[in-house]
Amino acid sequence: MRLLAIRQTFEGCPPEVLRVAGFPESITHITREKEHEAFAVAVWNGVPFVQIICDLEVETWLPKWLFTLVSHDIPSDWIINCFEGEVSRVLGPSFVAESKEAYDAMVNLEVVATTNYWQRLRDLEAKQTGESKNKSE
Repeated sequence: MRLLAIRQTFEGCPPEVLRVAGFPESITHITREKEHEAFAVAVWNGVPFVQIICDLEVETWLPKWLFTLVSHDIPSDWIINCFEGEVSRVLGPSFVAESKEAYDAMVNLEVVATTNYWQRLRDLEAKQTGESKNKSE
């Protein structure tokens, strides 16, 4: 799933998003008009959040309100899970979406979760490089 950043601040943010996303002055560390790959999606208190790599090259969760969808394609290894509580749905690879504990580990940037995250990113990049190389041959 590809996203285009259409906002980089919370200026004009709907109250229901701002209520769970931070403060109007919160810094997003994204650049307007830059594309991002979504690595997972979570619905937190009714607000969809996407997991991306921000301009600081770190994984972060930001409200979907900051983006528009460029591609609706969902990776084949994604699953969906539903939970009771603040986080009602999580879509993503199993190491993020298989349980509430897995999601919490990713949000809290626990070592195993972040290692899996960056390994998956390297695997995706290698696959894309291989596909690009095959197309040019």
